[in-house]
Amino acid sequence: TTDTHALEAGSFLKALRGDCTEDMLDQFTKQIVHLDLDILYTVGGNGTQTAAHGIAQQLQAVEPRPLIVAGSKTMDNDLNFTDVTFGFRTTVDNAHEVIRRLHADAQTLNRLAIVELFGAKSGFVALHSAYASGEVDYVLIPEMMDDPQVELELCVKRLAHRLDKNQHAVLVVAEGASQM
Repeated sequence: TTDTHALEAGSFLKALRGDCTEDMLDQFTKQIVHLDLDILYTVGGNGTQTAAHGIAQQLQAVEPRPLIVAGSKTMDNDLNFTDVTFGFRTTVDNAHEVIRRLHADAQTLNRLAIVELFGAKSGFVALHSAYASGEVDYVLIPEMMDDPQVELELCVKRLAHRLDKNQHAVLVVAEGASQM
């Protein structure tokens, strides 16, 4: 091809927050065809993966069809069929360090420390961070909140026991569980 864009190599990084509209998908697809791209790399969470899927569907009739390579990147680690996403390990490492420090403060000052972490729809960050720290007495995650009243009663009972016994406790809450 004689299109100068096809002769250039490199990466174009863009960020898009929110849902991708059908009009946007059409524009992306037209631009991919116009630029004669061989490969489209996408790195992101649910929105990015949904958009990449939509673009792939629109490119079905294009020959030669560009390859779409999708990398999962979300701190929440909440993409279906994905074991671990970019950003998750870093988030867990940082959160477990915060938990350890707050535990030390709670222990020193005879207090209850409550930590809210990422996880609007899943408790992966909260659960993994709590487990990694070894300092958490109770974790509330959205997956446990089928009956919020029962779960909260169990939580309060466990924390009260811990406070009576050791005069301090740590509770970790995923943001989705706190909205129940």
